Amino acid sequence: MSLLINNWILSLALFVMFGLMYLYFTIGMPKLYKYLRTKKWCQKVYDVEKWDKKYAEMENKKHLIPSMMFLFFLLFVPMRTGLDLGLKHKYLNKDIIPDHTLVFKDNAQLDIKKVGQNSTYFFYFITGEKVIMAAPIADNLKQIKKIQKE
Repeated sequence: MSLLINNWILSLALFVMFGLMYLYFTIGMPKLYKYLRTKKWCQKVYDVEKWDKKYAEMENKKHLIPSMMFLFFLLFVPMRTGLDLGLKHKYLNKDIIPDHTLVFKDNAQLDIKKVGQNSTYFFYFITGEKVIMAAPIADNLKQIKKIQKE
Protein backbone atom coordinates (compact mmCIF):
# COMPACT_ATOMS: atom_id res chain seq x y z
CA MET A 1 0.00 0.00 0.00
CA SER A 2 1.05 3.55 -0.56
CA LEU A 3 2.66 5.60 2.17
CA LEU A 4 -0.05 8.25 1.74
CA ILE A 5 -2.90 5.75 2.00
CA ASN A 6 -1.49 4.12 5.12
CA ASN A 7 -0.66 7.42 6.81
CA TRP A 8 -3.69 9.73 6.69
CA ILE A 9 -1.96 12.37 8.82
CA LEU A 10 0.75 12.76 6.17
CA SER A 11 -1.92 12.97 3.46
CA LEU A 12 -3.80 15.64 5.38
CA ALA A 13 -0.61 17.62 6.05
CA LEU A 14 0.34 17.52 2.36
CA PHE A 15 -3.15 18.60 1.32
CA VAL A 16 -3.08 21.55 3.74
CA MET A 17 0.45 22.50 2.71
CA PHE A 18 -0.36 22.47 -1.02
CA GLY A 19 -3.57 24.38 -0.39
CA LEU A 20 -1.68 27.06 1.53
CA MET A 21 0.90 27.24 -1.26
CA TYR A 22 -1.88 27.73 -3.80
CA LEU A 23 -3.47 30.48 -1.70
CA TYR A 24 -0.12 32.20 -1.23
CA PHE A 25 0.69 32.19 -4.94
CA THR A 26 -2.76 33.31 -6.08
CA ILE A 27 -3.79 35.69 -3.27
CA GLY A 28 -0.88 36.41 -0.93
CA MET A 29 1.82 37.33 -3.44
CA PRO A 30 -0.30 39.91 -5.34
CA LYS A 31 -1.38 41.56 -2.06
CA LEU A 32 2.19 41.61 -0.77
CA TYR A 33 3.38 43.11 -4.07
CA LYS A 34 0.71 45.83 -3.96
CA TYR A 35 1.88 46.73 -0.45
CA LEU A 36 5.63 46.66 -1.23
CA ARG A 37 5.52 48.42 -4.62
CA THR A 38 4.98 51.78 -2.90
CA LYS A 39 8.15 51.41 -0.80
CA LYS A 40 11.21 53.29 -2.08
CA TRP A 41 13.63 50.40 -1.58
CA CYS A 42 11.40 48.12 -3.67
CA GLN A 43 11.24 50.68 -6.48
CA LYS A 44 15.05 50.87 -6.49
CA VAL A 45 15.58 47.11 -6.53
CA TYR A 46 12.80 46.02 -8.93
CA ASP A 47 11.45 47.34 -12.21
CA VAL A 48 7.99 48.16 -10.85
CA GLU A 49 6.41 48.85 -14.26
CA LYS A 50 7.42 45.41 -15.54
CA TRP A 51 6.02 43.70 -12.44
CA ASP A 52 2.82 45.77 -12.64
CA LYS A 53 2.19 44.32 -16.10
CA LYS A 54 2.87 40.76 -14.91
CA TYR A 55 0.58 41.03 -11.89
CA ALA A 56 -2.18 42.66 -13.99
CA GLU A 57 -1.91 39.72 -16.38
CA MET A 58 -2.06 37.27 -13.46
CA GLU A 59 -5.23 38.89 -12.13
CA ASN A 60 -6.92 38.47 -15.50
CA LYS A 61 -6.00 34.79 -15.93
CA LYS A 62 -6.09 33.44 -12.36
CA HIS A 63 -4.28 30.27 -13.56
CA LEU A 64 -6.66 27.99 -11.69
CA ILE A 65 -6.48 24.92 -13.94
CA PRO A 66 -2.66 24.87 -14.36
CA SER A 67 -2.26 25.44 -10.62
CA MET A 68 -4.54 22.52 -9.78
CA MET A 69 -2.75 20.29 -12.32
CA PHE A 70 0.55 21.18 -10.66
CA LEU A 71 -0.85 20.36 -7.22
CA PHE A 72 -2.13 16.96 -8.39
CA PHE A 73 1.27 16.25 -9.95
CA LEU A 74 2.92 17.06 -6.63
CA LEU A 75 0.57 14.66 -4.87
CA PHE A 76 1.14 11.74 -7.26
CA VAL A 77 4.94 11.89 -7.07
CA PRO A 78 4.97 11.32 -3.27
CA MET A 79 2.33 8.62 -3.65
CA ARG A 80 4.53 6.65 -6.05
CA THR A 81 7.53 7.23 -3.80
CA GLY A 82 5.50 5.95 -0.86
CA LEU A 83 4.59 2.83 -2.80
CA ASP A 84 8.27 2.19 -3.52
CA LEU A 85 9.21 2.78 0.13
CA GLY A 86 6.51 0.33 1.20
CA LEU A 87 7.84 -2.28 -1.22
CA LYS A 88 11.36 -1.73 0.10
CA HIS A 89 10.09 -2.17 3.68
CA LYS A 90 8.34 -5.42 2.74
CA TYR A 91 11.46 -6.63 0.97
CA LEU A 92 13.72 -5.90 3.95
CA ASN A 93 11.30 -7.63 6.34
CA LYS A 94 10.99 -10.66 4.01
CA ASP A 95 7.22 -10.12 3.74
CA ILE A 96 7.13 -10.67 -0.02
CA ILE A 97 4.55 -13.29 -0.98
CA PRO A 98 4.68 -14.63 -4.55
CA ASP A 99 1.68 -13.55 -6.62
CA HIS A 100 2.61 -14.81 -10.11
CA THR A 101 4.13 -17.92 -11.67
CA LEU A 102 6.36 -17.50 -14.70
CA VAL A 103 6.54 -20.37 -17.17
CA PHE A 104 9.62 -20.10 -19.37
CA LYS A 105 10.10 -21.54 -22.90
CA ASP A 106 11.89 -24.59 -21.43
CA ASN A 107 8.83 -25.25 -19.17
CA ALA A 108 10.70 -24.18 -16.01
CA GLN A 109 8.37 -22.52 -13.49
CA LEU A 110 9.23 -19.79 -11.03
CA ASP A 111 7.03 -18.27 -8.29
CA ILE A 112 7.68 -14.54 -8.11
CA LYS A 113 6.32 -11.20 -6.82
CA LYS A 114 5.46 -8.93 -9.76
CA VAL A 115 6.91 -5.42 -9.54
CA GLY A 116 6.01 -4.10 -12.96
CA GLN A 117 5.59 -4.84 -16.63
CA ASN A 118 5.87 -3.03 -19.92
CA SER A 119 5.52 -4.29 -23.48
CA THR A 120 9.05 -5.73 -23.55
CA TYR A 121 10.04 -6.75 -20.01
CA PHE A 122 8.48 -8.31 -16.91
CA PHE A 123 10.02 -7.05 -13.62
CA TYR A 124 9.86 -9.25 -10.53
CA PHE A 125 11.31 -10.25 -7.15
CA ILE A 126 12.38 -13.77 -6.34
CA THR A 127 11.98 -14.62 -2.66
CA GLY A 128 15.43 -14.55 -1.04
CA GLU A 129 17.15 -12.59 -3.83
CA LYS A 130 18.45 -9.05 -3.28
CA VAL A 131 17.79 -7.59 -6.73
CA ILE A 132 14.85 -6.97 -9.03
CA MET A 133 14.95 -9.28 -12.03
CA ALA A 134 13.78 -8.46 -15.55
CA ALA A 135 12.74 -11.09 -18.07
CA PRO A 136 12.17 -10.33 -21.76
CA ILE A 137 8.59 -11.31 -22.50
CA ALA A 138 8.85 -12.20 -26.20
CA ASP A 139 12.07 -14.24 -26.13
CA ASN A 140 11.95 -15.92 -22.76
CA LEU A 141 8.46 -16.30 -21.30
CA LYS A 142 5.86 -18.80 -22.41
CA GLN A 143 3.16 -17.91 -19.87
CA ILE A 144 2.49 -15.60 -16.92
CA LYS A 145 0.02 -17.04 -14.40
CA LYS A 146 -1.57 -15.14 -11.52
CA ILE A 147 -1.58 -17.17 -8.30
CA GLN A 148 -5.06 -17.30 -6.76
CA LYS A 149 -5.28 -16.06 -3.16
CA GLU A 150 -6.66 -18.59 -0.70
